Amino acid sequence: MAEDTVQCKPENEKKVKLSKSWPTYLFEFVSLTLAVFMGFFAENLREEMAERKQAIELAQNLYDELVTDSIAVDQTIRGRQRMNGALLALKDYVRDSSLSKVSKAFIKNFFSGIHYSNRFQPTDVVLEQLKASGSLSYFKSKELQRLIHNLGGAISQVRQRNQIELEFGYTYIIPFNVNHIDQEYLPKITDLRRMPINELLDLIERDSVGTPFEITNLNQFKRKDVINMLLVYRNLVENGASACNYYREANNKLLAELRKEYQIKPGKNK
Repeated sequence: MAEDTVQCKPENEKKVKLSKSWPTYLFEFVSLTLAVFMGFFAENLREEMAERKQAIELAQNLYDELVTDSIAVDQTIRGRQRMNGALLALKDYVRDSSLSKVSKAFIKNFFSGIHYSNRFQPTDVVLEQLKASGSLSYFKSKELQRLIHNLGGAISQVRQRNQIELEFGYTYIIPFNVNHIDQEYLPKITDLRRMPINELLDLIERDSVGTPFEITNLNQFKRKDVINMLLVYRNLVENGASACNYYREANNKLLAELRKEYQIKPGKNK
């Protein structure tokens, strides 16, 4: 009987130990699961915060580039309005006036409408870097993604219009200038200086010396052909202005969305 009692005692002790271990196992399991979950949560939070910080920096860089271009495109649109009026006035002068001795109005309209091209060259350095590096994925907003896509389309349209104008210039305007425009006039009144168009027009207006401006090879000057050239060029100028307006709209909408999404405050020059 004593031996039986001794043999049963370890079994009872084992049962007691097992019944006390289950809560411990359960606690450890829950603790481990919670720790893993919190680790994943903290890591995801850290990554989201890092991505958000990166997105804000990228948004600021893109914003700064867009602000600079928004100023440039506004200047181009105003310049094209001036070009449009000058080309119409030049067309009327060629049709109705004497070409043997041209007026200051002809000279001013020629330089404002033809000599000084006014093309907007979009800057997309930051945008292309974002595309090439895949960093556009940091911008989570679907509306932001859509507006960036629209801006890319507007840039392409502006560049296509610029290329058409350049080709027209090489084909028609440069030969016209070589054949019929006095190439010595501008160096004489400017002393070979490059100056903004407004300064040049003012200089032409107050030219006290009366520097003569000559249309050369008048016997080869065909009024109707020149008028056609001016009208076609004016259409190209208007189309280019439309592309600039489309870009300006896309630019302004993207700037507004960047301000909204990343709380970017407008700079002094916007």
